[in-house]
Amino acid sequence: MAKEAIVLAGGTNVGKTRTLISLAWTYPDSQVHIFDPDNKVNLLLEELGLVGTMPNLFVHPVSPNWQDSLQDKYDSIKEKLTEKDYVCFDMMGRFWDLAQAYFAREVFDSTPAQHVIELRKLSKQANFNGFDGLADWPTIKGLHNEGLIDDAILWRPFNVVATTALVPFSPKDKLPKTGAEGMLAQDFNAKLEGEKNNIFRFNTIGVLYQAMETGKFFFKIYKHKTKVAIPPLTPYDITGIGFWQGYEEFKT
Repeated sequence: MAKEAIVLAGGTNVGKTRTLISLAWTYPDSQVHIFDPDNKVNLLLEELGLVGTMPNLFVHPVSPNWQDSLQDKYDSIKEKLTEKDYVCFDMMGRFWDLAQAYFAREVFDSTPAQHVIELRKLSKQANFNGFDGLADWPTIKGLHNEGLIDDAILWRPFNVVATTALVPFSPKDKLPKTGAEGMLAQDFNAKLEGEKNNIFRFNTIGVLYQAMETGKFFFKIYKHKTKVAIPPLTPYDITGIGFWQGYEEFKT
């Protein structure tokens, strides 16, 4: 089976976190590790009455201490997992925020917001960014990319599944016209939340959404490995069956 590297985007209450949890009962012979920065996984397990029912599911809460709660835990499991296992990151935007916050606390002994405020007081420049483009951003990106996301996707045999939000474009953004970014912009007028190059890291990009007029749940695939996505994209109805069954149908 070819390695999966999937990012699933969507709004609230469309089943992103549930889709990660459902890996454990869909593939009971696989280990499923979920890194959870918002405690949503354990809350949902309690709500569904599934706490302790899936011995192949491992939930790793992520705290603001990037090294102890995330990097060290990831390093402790990455060598033990095989091509049938899954490592999941719930809400990629939060991991990007945590990398910036950890760097700011370790280097400046403050949060990113406090650091920017202090520097703007000193600089009196309304457009001051706060982090140095040559020194700081490569280090922050190294925490998030090289040590974690790139390592998982590029260098490990296990599968990677992540979720993220869809966020509107800022006034400074140039609206994309081509590729997966362009199709997402056309369908949802939005982009993936998180580090800007995540869209290029994952070989499959999907969006989960609910049709308000019917209440049914669907997904669309905007990028899948070597398949060329040609609009209009086919919506797959996953109401009552979940993403993974629909995804298997998509691949056949």
